[in-house]
Amino acid sequence: MMTLRFTCIAAIFVFTATVGLPRMGWAVGGEGILVPLENWTVLSDNPPAKKSPQTPANEFPVAKLPPAVLLVPGMLAGDDTMSAIRLSLRSAKIPTAMFRYDSQLGADRVATRLATVLSAEADRLPNRDIVLVTHSMGGVVARCVVESPQCQIKNVSDLIMVAPPNSGSSLAALSGADVQDLLQTFEAAELKTIVDENSLGLLNNTLDLFLGNAKKDLSPESELLLRLSACQRNPNIKYSIIAGTKAPIPPLARGIGQLVIGRMIAQNPDAAPGLRKVMAVADRDEWIQGLGDGVVSVKSTKLPGVADHLTLPFAHRDPSEPLENPATRQLVDEVMARIPRG
Repeated sequence: MMTLRFTCIAAIFVFTATVGLPRMGWAVGGEGILVPLENWTVLSDNPPAKKSPQTPANEFPVAKLPPAVLLVPGMLAGDDTMSAIRLSLRSAKIPTAMFRYDSQLGADRVATRLATVLSAEADRLPNRDIVLVTHSMGGVVARCVVESPQCQIKNVSDLIMVAPPNSGSSLAALSGADVQDLLQTFEAAELKTIVDENSLGLLNNTLDLFLGNAKKDLSPESELLLRLSACQRNPNIKYSIIAGTKAPIPPLARGIGQLVIGRMIAQNPDAAPGLRKVMAVADRDEWIQGLGDGVVSVKSTKLPGVADHLTLPFAHRDPSEPLENPATRQLVDEVMARIPRG
């Protein structure tokens, strides 16, 4: 039985990865490091010569460099994260770097490091703007930087967010008790006891360890998201949001499920509490085609004051799929169209 319980726990993680997360790999970089990808080091290692104090302000003006792109991936991002976007940036010869971080540390700690990285780049190349292209949690981290009342970042011109959980994801709030409630509705005794009282604490601890502070930060109405919702958009930055609608469950299946459970409740009122718990766990916009991408709902991506909000038929991990994938290609084309070329 213990083996079966651990199999269930593993299955939960596999399901989550299959539905939406990028192919996972333990994140490196601690609170965050800048990893140059294409042309970034060449520009950064050869900044234009500084003008001497005696040089008149209108003499030998320093030419504006083309914008560069800093990719900020999502939670538990592996080595191939955002690979389709990276490939297109390389083909377009756009200077690109990746901000790698450990999502388990939480958005605030990571954002502090990202702010330091951006400030260092501004000091090194004050005549180059940076475009932040983010995926999932990366959008929340970027907003923690650029929308902070204490924000001193001046070199970010654009923020392009792919599937940002601006209002969180209900999947982040799932607990071992939710899984237990779901399994208790099955007839088979083996399923009922996969997550019993003895293993419930283990499952909760495993989820907390695996996801870290990101689980708390990305839960709807978390302290961090409520604080961000009170912030204003940065007036010096152009915002774009691209949301996905290719969740795994068709709307018809959702309707049938609601109808079936409604009939079950009518036929067996004593089972109503358990069945309603099943609906609470299973009936989520994130999983419904047209309403979410498998992890983040379209509604959650929206931000007041951002007019450039586009929905496309892609799943949450499609930014890391090959460009031959039509949904990935369409998404990447829209991202590339929003990157200024100077």
